[in-house]
Amino acid sequence: MMSPMVRAAMSPGPGMMSMDRGPLTPSMVNQSMPSATSTPQQQQQHGGQLVAMHQQLQQSQPPRGQSRSRCLSTLSCNGLIMISPLPRKTDMERKQEIFNFSARTRLLAVRLLALVKWASSAAKVDKSVHIMAFLEKQSMIFVESADILSRMARETLVHARLPNFHVPAAVEVLTTGTYNRLPTCIRERIVPPDPITTIEKKTTLNRLNQVIQHRLVTTQLPAQMRNLKIDNGRVLFRVENEFQVSITVLGDGPTIPWRIIEIELLVEDKDIGDGMTLAHPLQIHFIHQLAQSRLDTSHSPLKELYDILHAFAQSLQLEVLYSQVLKLCRERLGDLVSIEEYTVGRSLILGYWKELSALDPKAELGYRLVISTDPADPAQPLGVTHQPPLTMEEANQTCEGLRSNQLEKIMVHTVYLRSKNRLSDLKKEVEIFLGVSCTLQGSPPILSIPVLAHCLKSEQLLVTVNIQTGSFLVHIPQFEHPSPHVVSDIQQTLNSPSIDTPKLKELISQLRYWITERRCEKTLQHLPASAGDRITLLKWDEHPILRNIGKQRLTIKFQRHPYAILIVEFHEIEEHLTEMEYNFYLVIVKKASADENEEFLPQSHMPGGVVPKFYLKPVTVMPLDTFAATHGPYTEVDVLDFSERVLGKRKMGSPHVKPGEPSLKKQKNPAYFVPELAHIVAMCDERLPFALLTVEFSKVGIIHSGCTVLAQGSCLGVGIFRFPSTLPNIPQSTLEKLDSFVESAFVRTQTQLRGHKTWNLDIRFTKWGGSEPVPNSEKPLHFVYDMALSSDDHVPQIVRNMLDDWLAIAKMFHLVLRSNWCRRMEASNLVAVKSFHWNRLVLSYGPSRAANVTIFYSIQDKCYKLSFGGSQSHNPHTLLRLQLQQFMNSPDGTLDSLMKLLNDTYEPLYALTKLPSTPQLGVLFGKDSPHIPVQTFVLVPRSPYHVSIVYCNVYCLDVHFQSEGLVSIKDGAYSQFDKSHVLGEFSLTQGLKAFLSKYVDENAMFRRRSQSEDDNPPSPISTMMEMDHSVGTPGSGGGGPGSSSPFLTRSQQPSSPAPGRSNPHTPASPHIQQAQNQNSTGFSPAATSLANLASPPSLSHLSQQSPNPSSAMHHHPTPSPSTLLPAPSPSAGPMSVPTPSPNPGSAAQSLAAHGPASAMASLGGGGGGASHPSPFFHAESSPAPMPSPWANAGSPGMPRPATRVGHSPQGHGDNRQSVSTSRVLPQKSWAGAIPTTLTADALDILCTPTTSVDGVDNENGYPCRPLERFLGCSYLRRQLQRIVTSEDNLHPQPNEPGVIMFRSDSLQFRVSLDPNHFQSLHLKVNPVPESQNLWSPDEIQLLEKFFATKVVSPPFRPYGLAAFAKLVSLPTRIIKDCLQIIRLQLIPSIVEQQGWKWNVQLCLTVPPSQMPIVRPGMSAIVTSHSKILLYLLLTRAYGNNIELPMLDDQGQPQLFQEPEKIPFVVLPLIHELTANSTQLAEKRAVGPPPTEYIVISEQLRRFVQFHHSMECSIFPAVQDLLMNLTLPPESGPGSVQMQQQQQMQQQMQGPPMIPPQMGQMGGPPFASPHAGHGM
Repeated sequence: MMSPMVRAAMSPGPGMMSMDRGPLTPSMVNQSMPSATSTPQQQQQHGGQLVAMHQQLQQSQPPRGQSRSRCLSTLSCNGLIMISPLPRKTDMERKQEIFNFSARTRLLAVRLLALVKWASSAAKVDKSVHIMAFLEKQSMIFVESADILSRMARETLVHARLPNFHVPAAVEVLTTGTYNRLPTCIRERIVPPDPITTIEKKTTLNRLNQVIQHRLVTTQLPAQMRNLKIDNGRVLFRVENEFQVSITVLGDGPTIPWRIIEIELLVEDKDIGDGMTLAHPLQIHFIHQLAQSRLDTSHSPLKELYDILHAFAQSLQLEVLYSQVLKLCRERLGDLVSIEEYTVGRSLILGYWKELSALDPKAELGYRLVISTDPADPAQPLGVTHQPPLTMEEANQTCEGLRSNQLEKIMVHTVYLRSKNRLSDLKKEVEIFLGVSCTLQGSPPILSIPVLAHCLKSEQLLVTVNIQTGSFLVHIPQFEHPSPHVVSDIQQTLNSPSIDTPKLKELISQLRYWITERRCEKTLQHLPASAGDRITLLKWDEHPILRNIGKQRLTIKFQRHPYAILIVEFHEIEEHLTEMEYNFYLVIVKKASADENEEFLPQSHMPGGVVPKFYLKPVTVMPLDTFAATHGPYTEVDVLDFSERVLGKRKMGSPHVKPGEPSLKKQKNPAYFVPELAHIVAMCDERLPFALLTVEFSKVGIIHSGCTVLAQGSCLGVGIFRFPSTLPNIPQSTLEKLDSFVESAFVRTQTQLRGHKTWNLDIRFTKWGGSEPVPNSEKPLHFVYDMALSSDDHVPQIVRNMLDDWLAIAKMFHLVLRSNWCRRMEASNLVAVKSFHWNRLVLSYGPSRAANVTIFYSIQDKCYKLSFGGSQSHNPHTLLRLQLQQFMNSPDGTLDSLMKLLNDTYEPLYALTKLPSTPQLGVLFGKDSPHIPVQTFVLVPRSPYHVSIVYCNVYCLDVHFQSEGLVSIKDGAYSQFDKSHVLGEFSLTQGLKAFLSKYVDENAMFRRRSQSEDDNPPSPISTMMEMDHSVGTPGSGGGGPGSSSPFLTRSQQPSSPAPGRSNPHTPASPHIQQAQNQNSTGFSPAATSLANLASPPSLSHLSQQSPNPSSAMHHHPTPSPSTLLPAPSPSAGPMSVPTPSPNPGSAAQSLAAHGPASAMASLGGGGGGASHPSPFFHAESSPAPMPSPWANAGSPGMPRPATRVGHSPQGHGDNRQSVSTSRVLPQKSWAGAIPTTLTADALDILCTPTTSVDGVDNENGYPCRPLERFLGCSYLRRQLQRIVTSEDNLHPQPNEPGVIMFRSDSLQFRVSLDPNHFQSLHLKVNPVPESQNLWSPDEIQLLEKFFATKVVSPPFRPYGLAAFAKLVSLPTRIIKDCLQIIRLQLIPSIVEQQGWKWNVQLCLTVPPSQMPIVRPGMSAIVTSHSKILLYLLLTRAYGNNIELPMLDDQGQPQLFQEPEKIPFVVLPLIHELTANSTQLAEKRAVGPPPTEYIVISEQLRRFVQFHHSMECSIFPAVQDLLMNLTLPPESGPGSVQMQQQQQMQQQMQGPPMIPPQMGQMGGPPFASPHAGHGM
């Protein structure tokens, strides 16, 4: 076996194992090979050096990557350095530089190349190096092993011997398994003895306890170590706050010393030591050794032990206290506490309250705290002494801090005791000179000094001691921020070296006044008053009362009464200084400027030299009796009597209280509340306005009762006994009678919500009316006035308002007193009094008394005002409110005349309010006119009996109300002052006279005139003179300043009735013939006119021929416009030419009278001549026009004019028959200026919408008023002339009066009003002779029907008429195709019969669509060169329940049954004349077109591809759409409609939208083509 040494020698060393794998050089190999002569140690050392050398070589070689990067960077840097100066050198120099660079760089590049090539074979080199190193190591191990074996053989084995074997021991071990022959010392020294048992331990310890007890009894024991405990063979001594030691004895011999087991120090500081022991273990060990040595040698061991431990514990305790003082001074106290002396292990002296030491005579040496050991008995614990000294009890309290080693606690106890002592001394002094009981309590101690009686804790003066400096601190909790200046003065006085008692007493008195002021301010917080900071009164010292007021006062300003201030004076009661007595002074002031009263400016109120700009000058000063103010009627104020203040208790009962009644218990108020002040401020605030009010009442002459308490103390009031006896424009007797009805009147105040106060005037009247009292006349009147500010200007204004309200009552009473309550009309059940509130009268009138009028007198406008209402939706008189108010305030305005006017005008005016006033679009014809809204009818009131009706800002009608429900209507385009002058803003209404004549009720006219003639027989002269005055003159109803009302009562009307007040179309009275016969000397136009208007002899014959309203409103035979001129009068000759007069002047007048100018001049009422006849007298004598070729060509289906046989009037001698028409006036241009009298029923028929015309239902079913139809047709007829003139392909023809004729290339047209009712335009179409064969009667009739039902139907808009004119001006084949479309529109049953999918309508105005090519509302037929733009409306046919492409929820096809939900689409089509193609018009817009337009466009393109006929392609293309158009499935029912409506909403954001006209003029707004007549 190989020895361990050999194995160690043969094992590879650490140097060989850690050899680096770097390349080996030959020199390195030579060095590494050991020489033959070297020793093994040298060879081993040589091998280790070889390995270390290899490692250093490997570490010195950089990494190959770093070498490559360094070479490349060097090459790059050198190259850049070479390149930069090359441009500045010559060519040869550049070549030389490049060559030199190449030469320098070549060697480096070769080295880098060699390194790279060598690196490729580095792995093989590494392996070879490792193999060589391993072989070298093994060779070294073999050589070393051989050397060691050789040395062992030569040196070690020479002396080696084998020992003698111990055969007995081997036998014993082999046989017994043990060996007992070991030496005994091994057992004694190494093997431990066996442990004793538990019982032995217990017995030993008990025995040891007995020994310890015996030793303690026989040994001297210090008194401080009497706290001991013997247990477990030891005794434990514990001295509190110092130490704890455990000792024992090791035997029972008397000389065996005590042994210290453990020492523990009880001195601790939780703040500084962080709970750890304050002594180091080495210190404890040293003390342990020192004490043990003393115990071994001392005769009094326990006393020595106590002395050693006690001295160390006290030294440690003083050190802890010293550290605490340093920390307090460093962190908080600073210089407030100082360490005057510190002796280690003996004493610590601290100083505090240094500033107070100089002021306190008791502290000569200052305030000190001494913590030290007892020099007389060092065994005693640490003690605390004080300078100045404290009592024994107080000193013991401060020593409690030593037990826990807390110096701060000692300081706190010390400062507390010092502060309490100082405050106790101050308490004794204060109680002596103030006479109040003070309290000292709390920690820190606080001395509470009550300044006022019943003082709150927060109001008491609190005095404490500053624990840091020892000085007094004074403050009041409630007034701490900010603190009053007097408090700082009190604190300064208390901290003085010697307290000045009188000064302190004065300062406390000032504090008492200051707190009283704050109490007063606190009391005023919830009252409408505030304490003034600085109010300067002029002449203060000169006033006898003001100058006696003391300095301790408070000035109070009233928020609602700036003219008054309240001065509160308070002073102390001598017997009770803590109680205050209050005196109140009310001062009435006024503003004064400082510039005006410089000599009276008080210098004491100018701090800093700043002079106020305005002052208050006292006017009146009134001292207030506090007792009387607080003990008045209904007043309960919590004010203490003197006896209550002295005894300190309240009286619970009163001798005046009856036994059965409960005693009045006074309310307890808080101490800061001053009840006297609150009550007096509230009393002044409430009574001051009444004081000013009573003064103003006395000035204006109102007798009053003064300010009194009303309703058992609920409020204050002033009773009014009598109002002023004179008022403007009111008779004295009326006022006296009004005063007799006044039962009572009071003025009081009332607080509304949020504290807003008002004046209330309550007036109660007695019933009026006797057995039939006037309704609501007994109810009291309540007037409310704002009480925002009570001042010298405000209160007089309130009194003036009261007088104004009283004036309004007197005015109404005077008005009612004059009219005697309309008893006459009330008896006739025309008027009823609903209520009379003395300042407002409400009357009911009208049919069933459904309308109300409220009459009251307006103070602001100084006139009577009217307000209308009623049980119906509206009162028509609201329109005439301003005019009726003017009439009411005129000299003739009475209740009788007003109610007569209201009753007579109610029904006509109610009929006028039925006219629509809705603004319409597309009424005006122009470039931008379609988007200008125009109201249909506008009622313009001119006077109470005159209203103008404006239609579409084009026509104007004047309506004059007459008595008994009659109205007269004339054309308002004429001037009211000159009938020959036409106003520029309105157009003449042609045919107005003829239209209104249809509604004249001859019977009503005759009954009215007969009754008037029976009452007042006419005079021939007066009749002729009044004829012109009553018809159309400004005085007849113009409402001018000098005009008389047509509503005068019969007693006020002229004695002879004016024929002009009856219907001008009614034949005149026979008295006119008598006047004619009497004046037969010469012929005049007036006589001729009077003869023409002679009445028939028989009233029955007149009643048979005169139409009544019922017959006039329905179908009535009426001649055509060509026969409207009546036949000549029998007295005037065949041609109605007047006979020349012998007088040339009369002849000239006769000739001039035939013109409209002379007729208008005669109506003007000017000049002195009475021979000018009325214009309507000349109308029948005018020559008739020439017969027209259209005279007998009436409209289809219209009745021909009927003739009637009339009889000449009596007095002409012959009874020849004359052919005459119905009673209508000729259509002169000035005929509308003649008033036409109608009844209220006829006017109501004119203004009531109906769907029938003259008893025949209208085809479109659009409800329209007859007056609207007439004016609309007149407006369209007027616009048609302009349209025909502007069209190039239409040629105007000579027209008859009231007829428009024009022609196109193949047709001629005649448009005229229907002569039966004048409410529709009729078109008569005839082919021109050259085109007789092109048109069939059916096509002509279809065109006429389309014009009547769709073009000139309401609402009347000219753009549809322009589209129709454009249509008829197109080529014949285009018109024929459009007529085919119109046929489908007018006869929709054709679509149902053919089973087509869509209905079609031709649009006359452009509707809103998703392809806005033309602005909505314009004409829907537009031509441009060879292209025609048409708009069609396709609606889904639903008559045959055609299945739609939309499915229901169950997947079944839906059947469309609701017309308002049927889809529709607007198609703009363009037809090219040259190519004969019809396509969908497209506009280039942002975004793709809608889906349905894409489908329609594709279908029209396919139709154009396969349609090669020479006929027009419009109708075939439309027919193909109607038959085959199928919208995509996603655009189900209603989707197209929804898209159209969205497009309408988008266009509504721009110009206003015009409802489309599909074959007629508009209709309701474009919502659905099936809603009524929407197309």
